[in-house]
Amino acid sequence: MSSFKKKLTNFLTYYGILVLVVSILIPFGWHYVLNAIDEVKNYEKINIFAETYGYLGKLEDNLLDNLKENDETKMIYEVNVYQFASSDDKIASYYSNFGKNADIVILIEEDLIDMRETIKDNFREISDELLSYCCIDKVNYQYYEINNGKYGIKLFDKEDSNYSYLSNYFTYKQEGKKEHSYYLLLNYNSVNYGEFGEDSKTSNALLTLKYLLGR
Repeated sequence: MSSFKKKLTNFLTYYGILVLVVSILIPFGWHYVLNAIDEVKNYEKINIFAETYGYLGKLEDNLLDNLKENDETKMIYEVNVYQFASSDDKIASYYSNFGKNADIVILIEEDLIDMRETIKDNFREISDELLSYCCIDKVNYQYYEINNGKYGIKLFDKEDSNYSYLSNYFTYKQEGKKEHSYYLLLNYNSVNYGEFGEDSKTSNALLTLKYLLGR
């Protein structure tokens, strides 16, 4: 075989292999591109993390319907509720995976005491202006406070069974398990707190809070 024919054969073989490889990889590449396009962004959904003994369901559907019907809502496609009991051995891992990036977080009082030194770095202060914006009557609720700043809205008081909010969605007590008081907190990392967040893209978390606790 002449040198030219040999080079031509090698080129065609190499080119054929290259075409084959590319034809295999292109569908996978498009798959990842389309997935990235289709993925719901953090400003297009609301995530709620609840460290409670149970979740009674329906909040995702009810809240999503409410937000979609609200003229103030922007780009909402998904509501997720992640519920795990404080007695679960993997609760720290669950919080790391689902709680740190949730818009709204429900935690037991003991957790707030443990993170007291860092709570301002992780959760937003609940100002009177924010409560007013969400149509929440501040006198109806008790709060977890640090230096006169409100950081948690109490949802359940273990010493007073008459003090209970959102019990139509969450279970705060379980027979044979330790009782806790529960607080709702606003995640500092959320991009859905409108004028009350530095890098916010929507006010959907505020509208969620209004739906949950507003009058």
